[in-house]
Amino acid sequence: MMHSYLLSGADQPDCTTCRCPLTDKHILVECSDFNDTRTKYFVASSMEELFRTVDVRNVLVASIVKISSFNNDEMQGPIESPGPVMKTRPNS
Repeated sequence: MMHSYLLSGADQPDCTTCRCPLTDKHILVECSDFNDTRTKYFVASSMEELFRTVDVRNVLVASIVKISSFNNDEMQGPIESPGPVMKTRPNS
């Protein structure tokens, strides 16, 4: 998502809340819209501090939680499970 604009030749997207360029740093450290999610999983005031002191698993969990809530808001309904995972191929 963050860098797809480079491949498509589009303009860099802006944060809809802050009206500044939507960058990894903005999401992970700066954006007020992500404060609650960030503080639940990690605290860092800079990218350097983030990668020096924070367990990357917490960053991933926070990202997944926020993306899921964003997708849920966009879809106007709950995110549904795709159903059980098949462990073997069905008989042909």
